[in-house]
Amino acid sequence: MANLTLKKPTATLTANLGLSIGQAGIYWAARGKVLDSTEWTHLGVVLVGTGSITDEAPTKTDISVEELDTPIHTIWDKTSGMVYEGDIPDLSIESAIKLLGAEQNASFDNVVGLTGQTFVKEGMFWLQSQNGKGIVFTNASLVANISGNATKTETLNIHIQVTANAGGGAGFEEKSVMLIN
Repeated sequence: MANLTLKKPTATLTANLGLSIGQAGIYWAARGKVLDSTEWTHLGVVLVGTGSITDEAPTKTDISVEELDTPIHTIWDKTSGMVYEGDIPDLSIESAIKLLGAEQNASFDNVVGLTGQTFVKEGMFWLQSQNGKGIVFTNASLVANISGNATKTETLNIHIQVTANAGGGAGFEEKSVMLIN
């Protein structure tokens, strides 16, 4: 069996070099199969200490009958998928367009406008660590907002939240989350 080697696109890190960058990057691709040839678009790098993954613990429902003291069956249920959150220290025009759905101003090249609406980016998201390992959300939704502080020690960031949706369907990955080692 061959190893999957995801090809990282060349990207310029636009974060302030004085900041401590954690993950090597977060990438996006159109929903489909994860292949060596998948074209990934670099979305940004995440600040150290801001990236986190949560995966809700399943809730337990016991099926019981009067005659027995113990359940005859246990059902485990999850109500939400795995979620990744992190802060990207980059408010560039390119990042605002890719992550916040900003629109280019017709009069000025260096101005974009935010619509005020929640912008949802759908597709596959690859969270790659510096050692080359990572997680791919094969069918996910990304939402973002501006957060943070503009101080000497903190940055104004784009806070992202990526939520895994169910996998499957013709031409798509069967599993919603894949671990790449």
